[in-house]
Amino acid sequence: MQEREGKAEGNQISRGYLAKWKNADYRARLVHTTWLFLSFISMGFIAGQRGPTFLDLQLITNTDVEEASLFFTFAAVGGLLGALVIGASYDRFNKPRLIFLANIGMGVCVGVVPQCRQYPLMIFIWFITGFCMRGLETSGTADVVRVWKSESRPYMFIVHLGFSIGALISPMVTEPFLVPKHLVEKQNSDIKSEDTAITCNITNNASLTSNNSCINNQTDLFQSPPYVVKLQYAFIISAILAVLTSLPFLIKSFMDKSNLAKGGNSRKAAEQRNVPLLYYVISIVLIMCMYICNTGIEDAFSAFLMTFAVKQMEWSKKDGALVTSAFWASLITARIFVIFVADLISPAKLLLFAMCFVIIALIGLWTSALYLAHTGIWVFVCVAGSAISILFPTGISLTDKELIPVNGKVSSFILVAGAIGLLSNPVILGFFIKEFSALWFCYLLLSEAIMSVVLLFLILIYGRKILKSVRKRTVVEIEIDSEHGAQDTLMDDLKNGTVEGLGVV
Repeated sequence: MQEREGKAEGNQISRGYLAKWKNADYRARLVHTTWLFLSFISMGFIAGQRGPTFLDLQLITNTDVEEASLFFTFAAVGGLLGALVIGASYDRFNKPRLIFLANIGMGVCVGVVPQCRQYPLMIFIWFITGFCMRGLETSGTADVVRVWKSESRPYMFIVHLGFSIGALISPMVTEPFLVPKHLVEKQNSDIKSEDTAITCNITNNASLTSNNSCINNQTDLFQSPPYVVKLQYAFIISAILAVLTSLPFLIKSFMDKSNLAKGGNSRKAAEQRNVPLLYYVISIVLIMCMYICNTGIEDAFSAFLMTFAVKQMEWSKKDGALVTSAFWASLITARIFVIFVADLISPAKLLLFAMCFVIIALIGLWTSALYLAHTGIWVFVCVAGSAISILFPTGISLTDKELIPVNGKVSSFILVAGAIGLLSNPVILGFFIKEFSALWFCYLLLSEAIMSVVLLFLILIYGRKILKSVRKRTVVEIEIDSEHGAQDTLMDDLKNGTVEGLGVV
């Protein structure tokens, strides 16, 4: 009997999937999501290049670390502006065309990065690149919700998995085109030795001819470095990838069907959740505060993990790079796994589960660093990567379910909050690590994780207690207004003698 029931359930599931595949709208949505997934791979690929190419960008522009760090600062500022502009434009313009413009703009800009040898020009091109990248992320995130509506949770994880995959493979593809570290160190040591020779000659009142000879040698050294910068090939690969993934959206923009977002997954009337402006603003502020914390944790963890390992644990840079790769590998693995369980667990429970494990991982890293437990670092980095992978996509689903529907504007506010986290965390963390110790890597991120849990509970209380009652009042008022409007119309018709079948003249 049980075997028959099991077979019946299996046949029902298979027939359900078969029915979905026969649905043309479902196939169209699936293909559309696939193109978004590929676009996010190209975006992650470009984002993953910034760290490994940092030293080579310094060589191209002849800048130091402090000056070159402005490239990424301006990219973050451009990203903040891009999220606002593209988010505000998303609901007003052709959506595939908007995604195409952001995608191809990202590809063209990153393709010319190695040609920008002037410092102001390099800052400007990174600003535009950041604008397009955040614009693509904003429009792509909103598009997943637009297309799948209440079924968007697993597909949100799939699309953002593309970003993680791109960020993981990018350093491996870029590494062969980087200038070897020993050649750069050789040039720097030669420059220092020349400077020492000049200083010694001046100190010992050597002849003018000898000084001129040293200066000429130093000039020749700058003109003929012992390496060739081949960074343009790595960025050409990024540009080609971005341009290719943008083309389907260009084609789609001319043949986009208005029924793409319609179908069996469309929202019911009760799910529209229109709320007064004040409550809408409070919802936006709450979700932005949570995303400032969550995005700051994700970005700072990946950016400063190597610094933490080298400074606090006294590891080599190779070991620091390996543990960073372990972080990304665990993040991708967990994101793939969550795709299959996202519909089984509510966004609130999933997010709370993830934040608890982030807190556990950071406490574990702090303890391991205090007692120099190297194995513990590896274990808790993997735990942190797995938990952090859940934060961004699940936050979108939480917003859509508990607070307000996610559209282009809401998506842009979320990405703006993420940009604020990207801008503030490196500055704060860099200061505390420099002035105190690398343990502030754990302290700051732990405090943000705890704050994120507090904000999660505030969001749930606000959404389930306050917004729910506000929506009920709003629905009742709309129904009463509709009834009064219908009655007024009927009375007007009776007075004017226009009601059919009543014999009124």
